[in-house]
Amino acid sequence: MTLEFDIMASVILSVEQKQVLFIKLRSRINREGILQITVQEDRSQHRNKELAIKKFYSLLEEAFRVQKRRIKTKVSRSSKQKRLEGKKRRSEVKRLRRKGFE
Repeated sequence: MTLEFDIMASVILSVEQKQVLFIKLRSRINREGILQITVQEDRSQHRNKELAIKKFYSLLEEAFRVQKRRIKTKVSRSSKQKRLEGKKRRSEVKRLRRKGFE
């Protein structure tokens, strides 16, 4: 079952929404601007049609979902200290492996 949705001919979507779809779903849109979803999971055509529609809605939801901006944080003092202590331990192990320290 193949579901085809012509994004440019859609009356429901705004111009901004169409642009978002073209950007986020570019790998699923062909040259004519048609979003194609193919489902062949079930032997029943009716069931495949339902699955294709669900997949279509989930793709739209994912494309229109606004990602939260990441808040940059500084590395905590304790994590810096743990990292440096680990480096010191490792350095000591390597130093003791050298010749002359046996």
